[in-house]
Amino acid sequence: MRELKGGYVIPIADVFIAANAHLERSIVISDDAEFKWLHEMKTLAEKGLASRLPR
Repeated sequence: MRELKGGYVIPIADVFIAANAHLERSIVISDDAEFKWLHEMKTLAEKGLASRLPR
């Protein structure tokens, strides 16, 4: 977690979310701008999620 937090200005709660997603190789679904700068993981905006859901 320290390595992830050390390179970015990001709230500590978001660090826990990002660290968990990174460890689980998951995608973070959020419109928070902080996650867009984290290149170590995949992110998806809520609009992007909506476009992937079956209709």
